[in-house]
Amino acid sequence: GMRAVPAADTLDEVVDLVEYPHVVLGSFEERFLELPREVLETAMQEHQRYFPLEGEGGKLAAAFAVVHNGDPGQEEIIRKGNERVLRARLEDASFFYQEDLSRPLRERLEDLKAVVWLAKLGSMHDKSLRLRELCADVCRLAHLPDDVREKSARAAMLCKADLVTAMVTEFPTLQGIMGRIYALAGGEEEETARAIEEHYRPRFAGDALPKTRAGAVLSLAEKADNLAGCFGAGLAPTGSEDPYALRRQAQAVMSILAASNLHLNFSSLLEGAARRLGFSDPASVAREAGEFCLQRWRQMLVNEGFDYDLVAAVLTTALEDPCDARSRLEAMHKARSQGLLQKAYTGFERCWNLSRKAEWEEMDEGLLVEEAERELYSRLVWAQEPLRAHLDAGEHEAALGVLLELAPYVDRFFERIFVMGDDRKLRENRLALLAKVAGLFLEFADFTQVVTE
Repeated sequence: GMRAVPAADTLDEVVDLVEYPHVVLGSFEERFLELPREVLETAMQEHQRYFPLEGEGGKLAAAFAVVHNGDPGQEEIIRKGNERVLRARLEDASFFYQEDLSRPLRERLEDLKAVVWLAKLGSMHDKSLRLRELCADVCRLAHLPDDVREKSARAAMLCKADLVTAMVTEFPTLQGIMGRIYALAGGEEEETARAIEEHYRPRFAGDALPKTRAGAVLSLAEKADNLAGCFGAGLAPTGSEDPYALRRQAQAVMSILAASNLHLNFSSLLEGAARRLGFSDPASVAREAGEFCLQRWRQMLVNEGFDYDLVAAVLTTALEDPCDARSRLEAMHKARSQGLLQKAYTGFERCWNLSRKAEWEEMDEGLLVEEAERELYSRLVWAQEPLRAHLDAGEHEAALGVLLELAPYVDRFFERIFVMGDDRKLRENRLALLAKVAGLFLEFADFTQVVTE
């Protein structure tokens, strides 16, 4: 038996178009199955609103289903008419495919000079050169090996070349997909070819993220170039208008970095992109684009179910390492769900509120006269090394655990010590101690943003 290949967009459109639906099965010549599956499905689904059929094992069959609104008694005429239309469409696709294969992608790079990306921002050839350099930036910032740098750089030079192929001109939604297919046909490495397709991902909400390292690198480079380019050229989204899909791309940055476990300073990447675009103040462009990213990340994370205050607590430094910020958020979210975060926050809050009254910055260990304050200081000194080691290793649950272990010593301190006593030296020294404790908490996240439960 055969089953229809699902396509939500096609189904929704057909449901809206047809009032009295009747299904007719049609077929096409087996020779067309030599075309890439993506081409066949696009020709049927997007152009003709047909439903491709596949047999057992998921292999595409030389058949399709069409939903019509006509007279069921004229089924044979309807079937032949639709077969004739599809045959012409597939003949064109077959011709385009063979023509495109006769000229490898690498020979099409010069053609990209005639393809404008945006009026103020040069050609697709210019963009390809920038992407190659930005891929090197990503690899340097994320400390990736040379083979990833080489594959992503190669993919960057080829990733826009399918835009000047006949197939993509006829079927624009196949951009990137045909790039992968033609790259493989031209002898490129598998990961390089996959990166060409993946650099557009995610194309829409819920779409797959890049799976290859090179694909993730190139996708990040593409999004940094697009964000910096549009913000620098005054093309930032306004209101509900977002013609260049910058909101989706900004959100994708954190998703890609987290899914790939890549750690890099995205603000630095944005500034590098703005500089390569030739803007007079690349730092300013990077700040504006970076703030836009933070807004999108905030909304995305809240929509995922994270509490708004915890999101605010980690976003203060998120541009420096979005993947790390998300990991800290997940650790805080888990601690709150287990009823543990409140203990850490209470200890921080008490230290923070009083320490802001401190006039001294330095603390004198010799002025710690009470046992509770000596214990707190001793525990503070002990906690610094493991906390920072866990943070450096990305072990955020363990790092938060170190702060939780500090909380009882803070409680004991406040139970037994009167901080705001008459002795100015002791008072200021204790305030300086509390400032150091609060500072250790702030190394994990901005606990001033956390709301008490």
